[in-house]
Amino acid sequence: MSQSVRTIIFLGVAIACVGIGFATHSLNKPSDLDAFVDVGEPFYPDFTDPNAATGLRVASFNDETSKTEAFSVEVKDGLWRIPSHHDYPADGEDQLAKTAASMIGVERQALIERTKAAHKRYNLLDPLDKEVTGTEGRGDRITLYQGDEPVVDIIVGKQVEGQQNQYYIRAADEDRFYTANLGDLKISTKFSDWIAKDILDINKADARELIINRYQVDEVRRGIVQGDRLTLRRPSSTADWALEGLNASKEELDTSNVTALLDALDDLSIVGVRRKPKGISAGLKNETGDGVTTTDFDLLDLQEKGFFFDRRTGGILSNEGEVLLGTSQGVLYVLRFGEEFSGSEVDIEVGRKVEDQDKKDSKESSQDETKKEDGKETESGEDESEKDEAEKSDTELKSRYLFVTAQFDESLIGKKPTPPVKPEPPKEEETEKSAAEEEKPADDSSAAKEAESDNKESGETEAETAKEDLQKAYEKALEKYEEDLEIYEIKLKDYEEDMKKGQERVDELNRRFADWYYVIAADVFDRMKINRTDLVKAKEQPAGEAGENPTVLPETPAVEKPEMKKTVDPAKETGDTKPAEMKPEATPEKPESKPESKPESKPESKPESKPESKPESKPESKPESKPESKPESKPESKPESKPESKPADEEGGKPAAAEKDEPVQATPETDEAEKKEDAKDDE
Repeated sequence: MSQSVRTIIFLGVAIACVGIGFATHSLNKPSDLDAFVDVGEPFYPDFTDPNAATGLRVASFNDETSKTEAFSVEVKDGLWRIPSHHDYPADGEDQLAKTAASMIGVERQALIERTKAAHKRYNLLDPLDKEVTGTEGRGDRITLYQGDEPVVDIIVGKQVEGQQNQYYIRAADEDRFYTANLGDLKISTKFSDWIAKDILDINKADARELIINRYQVDEVRRGIVQGDRLTLRRPSSTADWALEGLNASKEELDTSNVTALLDALDDLSIVGVRRKPKGISAGLKNETGDGVTTTDFDLLDLQEKGFFFDRRTGGILSNEGEVLLGTSQGVLYVLRFGEEFSGSEVDIEVGRKVEDQDKKDSKESSQDETKKEDGKETESGEDESEKDEAEKSDTELKSRYLFVTAQFDESLIGKKPTPPVKPEPPKEEETEKSAAEEEKPADDSSAAKEAESDNKESGETEAETAKEDLQKAYEKALEKYEEDLEIYEIKLKDYEEDMKKGQERVDELNRRFADWYYVIAADVFDRMKINRTDLVKAKEQPAGEAGENPTVLPETPAVEKPEMKKTVDPAKETGDTKPAEMKPEATPEKPESKPESKPESKPESKPESKPESKPESKPESKPESKPESKPESKPESKPESKPESKPADEEGGKPAAAEKDEPVQATPETDEAEKKEDAKDDE
């Protein structure tokens, strides 16, 4: 072997060794460091101002429906609106700012993979990529816009196991993905999570008036079928509700159903929206200028949703009546309930699109024509269609249209404060009159005239004193007036401020309500379908109340009858009618006069009548009969005249004289003594 050949062989071996070494080096060297250059860097370093974002789109794959749901919010006319839901205003300032701020400074923490094949394993497939098949491995795509340009566009995958707030994330235009900290970011694609879903936004304690008008519209006869109309009021949050027309003696209010009604009104939430025709909304906002008028199509749109325009009154009627709620701020909410309908979640939120409905109708019509051409339908086919309808009805949700307006009612705020009356200063005439009344004598006697002349100087002093008293009273009243005036001005200012706030609140609500039909859950409306029988129950009677009256009725005659007998019988039997014994104090002792009157009357009447008649007859009978007979005869004559008159006639007495002057006819001895005395006077 020549030297040249040997050299060539060595050279070849050397080249081969160099090649092997290079290959070995290439295979064993670390991965390309370019992929690790951006570790620790933010995904979008140029996005630093969350307020710069003018739009947001969230796309998420729904495993239950196997469809991608895209939800977007963007700025229109200075407001955040939801384009997918008829440009309904989003309650988005806080949530959007939070979402945008959470995207600022999101760092690539650790590189996980660089190939597209690993995306499915970490749920990082693009949910908007139509080329992706299957239902697994899709992530959530979040895009922030500034104008039409995306400033943030990332896909969020699974959460890192064992690490809080750590997720697998990739930029939408990159295959490699990293771990990143997103904090407590939770982005929803549900419409209800992006709006102020509380329709009324009230505090139940502010409720002052509830009116339930349960009428219905008869569309066939074009009339109104009036049901119950109930009105409930309360002056304050701590007062009890009062039902108008309640019979308090037999009925009472069932407050539990009133509370249930308030709870239902408080739970009234938006589950979907529809835009009103321009002519209707402009009229509600009092913006009827620039040729905006209500057309027949507008009225037809109203009617399709269960509302009717009353041309006589210019008001709106509804299929299922109205509920009015008044608050202490002077706001009167008018809720009109329209048609009920069923549908999927999308149907309820935004309604089925016209194009989709047309496709569905054309598909159904083509199927019907095919069936007619075939000329037969199998029983199994009918069973399957019935089964599909049953499954569809189970998945569909029932909802109802709601038409809301607001009115201002100043009576709900309370009565306007009344100003205090300013006292008038005392006049000179009133001062002189007051002094003259004090100086006027009781009579016109000479003694009074003498006193008047003697007290002339003191009268002037009294006049001055009266004047000072009136002035002091006026000053005190004026001081009280000034205090009341200050309080009145404060109350009036508060009242006027409440009036202003109430009117502003009504204007704000009507601007919000004017453009929209709201969709509510049907079960919430069912809780508000209250009749009078639901609010009123029979009043419970107190125990034993009915049994007390029979015991009271016989008690009155039982007490009075014995007293009448006691006053009548002793007078008949004893004939002892001396003035001393006829006094009210002596009536209970009359039964004891029987044994004493008989033995004393016979022996003592004759011998004692002559000497005792002169001193006793005049002083005892005449002077004492007058003062005693009058007070006793008037109160006792009515109950005792009837039972005493008949016995007096039988005995030959004079009942009229006995009733008028009982002491004179008391005994025969006094009559005889008086006759003798009169005869002596005549002589």
